[in-house]
Amino acid sequence: MRALSRRETDGSRCMSRRGFVGALGFSALAGVGLATGCTPRAQAGGSGSLAYGSAARRASGSAETEAAAEEEEGARRASSRLAHFDLAAIPAAPELAAFALEGGAHATGAPSLTADATASIGAAIATVQTMGSLSLVLLDTVTGAGASYGTDTVVYGASSFKAPYAAYVLRELVEPGTVSLDTGCIVSPNSWYDGTYGIVGATFTVRELIQALVLDSDNDAFRILHDNLDGLGYLSWADSLFGAGVIDPITPFQNVSARTMVRAWSYIWTYIETESVLATWLAQMLAATNHSFIRDALGVPAGVAPTAPLDAATPAADAVTLDATVQTETPLGSVRVWNKAGWVGGDVLYNSTSDAGVVQVGSTPYLVCAMSNMSYGDASAAALEAVISSALAGLVAAG
Repeated sequence: MRALSRRETDGSRCMSRRGFVGALGFSALAGVGLATGCTPRAQAGGSGSLAYGSAARRASGSAETEAAAEEEEGARRASSRLAHFDLAAIPAAPELAAFALEGGAHATGAPSLTADATASIGAAIATVQTMGSLSLVLLDTVTGAGASYGTDTVVYGASSFKAPYAAYVLRELVEPGTVSLDTGCIVSPNSWYDGTYGIVGATFTVRELIQALVLDSDNDAFRILHDNLDGLGYLSWADSLFGAGVIDPITPFQNVSARTMVRAWSYIWTYIETESVLATWLAQMLAATNHSFIRDALGVPAGVAPTAPLDAATPAADAVTLDATVQTETPLGSVRVWNKAGWVGGDVLYNSTSDAGVVQVGSTPYLVCAMSNMSYGDASAAALEAVISSALAGLVAAG
């Protein structure tokens, strides 16, 4: 059974109905699957690591350092105001626009992008427009300052929606105990597969499917999780977060706007900030995704892929930290990236060169959502990366 290339793995789409959920999904939840298709990756530490939470405190070595770490953690958790921002207030922005959301620390109004920054961003957007449509939002999660363009332009997001789905499964289903990481998911005969996990009748665990979904952007893992778990409240969750009817109930792969992805990553980031074992595991995987236009735009290498936790309740799982998250010195300062990209090229109907995630510059996390329907290739990747790097540099400089 061969592993598909990145382009093959990410680029496929699924248009089949998930009627299999009712017939087989709940029986699948009763079993514990044999891990037959995914070898856990070895965990390793990373230089410039971001260790926080209980592991960081244990490593501090003194009561004074521990107290300082606790204070720093509290300040960092309080710094993100995403839960208080009205993301509907982000301007629709048919042209490039700067904005500031109420409830943030940017009390002087919208940030002032310099003439050079505006020209650089405009030129990058113009290049994208020669190949497709663009939907762009960047948001400082502390101040509420941001920049947007084509906020509500809907494009095919390809695999970019795998990150919010993984967060949904962990936060809404595994955390409260509705399912566990060891819950078995049976491969339905009613879906179309790429060949990685699409062994009809086989059973894979939530743990290995989530890891394959996030790290390797595996399409089969995405479909199998949907087939088995969507009956447990996925569409209700999606309607509540994104608005009724925004998420297509028929296919896992979504047509989305940057506003939709900002909502998705606001959900992901507020979950990561809880620093639960599972949230931290997700964050570590998002720092090690196998493809990132955001990281490439900023010159940040991928983090080290983590070993999956045994279970949220076991002591061994507490060792899962963000230690492997790569911190890189860039012209913007010290930068870390968590992301999930989507890419597919050469398709008559479905093309995408897209990325969404969080870029932490110094201590400030920025949501970055750059979605386009450009056919994926070297030119479209370079064009999207130019938009990301110029827009983020302009926003950071504006303060």
